[in-house]
Amino acid sequence: MKRNYLALTLIFLCLASCDTARSKLDKSPFEMLAMAGLNLETKYIVIIPQNGCPSCIKKTYSFIMNHSESRKISYVFTHFATKKEIRIYLNSMGVVNQDNFYFLDKSLGDEFGLSMMYPTLLEKTESGKNKITLMNSEDYSDWTLLEDNI
Repeated sequence: MKRNYLALTLIFLCLASCDTARSKLDKSPFEMLAMAGLNLETKYIVIIPQNGCPSCIKKTYSFIMNHSESRKISYVFTHFATKKEIRIYLNSMGVVNQDNFYFLDKSLGDEFGLSMMYPTLLEKTESGKNKITLMNSEDYSDWTLLEDNI
């Protein structure tokens, strides 16, 4: 009887924790950006966790080098050590115009369940429905699809 009670308790705790994680993800990342004062008008917003998956961040910087001048994309860095470090790195890559680069406090990203491992693409569609893509495919097809659309 004690085992059954323990098993039921563990199952209940697991279900309760999953429900909490799900409710966090129900909040819109666009709502999160608005709370941070980032009302970005671009069609695409790439949220980059600076201290996330190294190969994913490297791919993100490669994408930035090729598309930093595009006015269709905004880049939002989160989970970073210092803004200055990122700005210096962007300058060293030849990204001088950094008007479409922004910074988001990690605590706000945590509150909204934002991935701190992989970059996240937010897309504002013409139909009014917003699309969220976790840019973690191993073959980089997410990035290729984005490049084809800009």
